[in-house]
Amino acid sequence: MDNAVENALKDACELSFQNELQKLAELDMSKIVYQSLSEDQINKLVRKIDLLPFEYKSILFFRYCFNSTSSETDNILKIENSKNKLRYMQKMLSCFMYLGISWIDDNSLKKACEIALVEVTKDYNNIEILHKPLMILKILK
Repeated sequence: MDNAVENALKDACELSFQNELQKLAELDMSKIVYQSLSEDQINKLVRKIDLLPFEYKSILFFRYCFNSTSSETDNILKIENSKNKLRYMQKMLSCFMYLGISWIDDNSLKKACEIALVEVTKDYNNIEILHKPLMILKILK
């Protein structure tokens, strides 16, 4: 595929995404029907969360594992509009779970995010540290 076509597709996707974010910003969240997931469904949701881009996973983790507000999430991750991006992911993940017009409830998302966070961080203790922090400071001086 040539660059012009690829760029046109990227632009179209970005416009579609921005349009969807605008719709979600105007959505009356009190009219949404929420559905609890079974343990099996939560495990499937964990696998879907794991496939998300880093930014989206981080937004979910900050909301459901660390109880961060959207403004805190924006500040920490140096991003904008995490509130509507979270809504976008809630809707998208609900569609991926075949819930029809219902959305995944917060308790199910919290359980899935907690499991996904453990999965993402399980190998951190096995990472070999190449330089001790004091060595880096000495190198920088």
